[in-house]
Amino acid sequence: MDSLEGLLHKWAQQPRHQGCCFIQDGIIDQKRWASVTPRVLFLLKEARHEGPEPSQDLRAFIRENGPYGLTLKNAAYWSYAIHHIALGRLRGFPVGKSELDEAAELFLSSAVVNIKKSKGTARSVPDDLAQYAKEDGAFIKSQVELIDANVVVCGYTWPYVKHLWPEAEAGGYDGVHRVGRKVFVDFWHPAQQIPSDLKYYALACLLQNSDALSGEGSHSR
Repeated sequence: MDSLEGLLHKWAQQPRHQGCCFIQDGIIDQKRWASVTPRVLFLLKEARHEGPEPSQDLRAFIRENGPYGLTLKNAAYWSYAIHHIALGRLRGFPVGKSELDEAAELFLSSAVVNIKKSKGTARSVPDDLAQYAKEDGAFIKSQVELIDANVVVCGYTWPYVKHLWPEAEAGGYDGVHRVGRKVFVDFWHPAQQIPSDLKYYALACLLQNSDALSGEGSHSR
């Protein structure tokens, strides 16, 4: 059992998660993750679960189903934007089949982490999320640090986790924070009721104006 899996196992044993379906998350596909730069992590709120299983592997579900639903489809679009900005030129919002296929593949090369890993609901409650971020804070920080992404896109989660990185410095543009070589982007949740193309270009603006991806050229092999 590697360090990330060991962390998830220990996390699931905490009293607040006992008797609940614990949603395992993190790097979606290890081989894809190892073959791409920059490496992107989406730090989201919570994953819904319906069913009798004592645990569920979100990573395996995404590998089998791709970027399903509004949240993950937008995360795929954002993966596409981030990687092309890193290459030096933002492409237009993906609409054609080849662009959408590329966006899906880049998303499968990313990581997804939820703050709240059990008892997920359709509508997040701020006080509830804040409590999970406080009680599970050490686990959340350890998971993010072990994954070691270059860019962490916070889907309206930075207010809940910023206390975990008190050393974060302003990244030269509102909403961008640097912790060493890691960049945290305080942004809308992917499911925010705003047109997907507007969210795409707004994120691109943040990244381009902050030079957050300078020196992070993308490559695949």
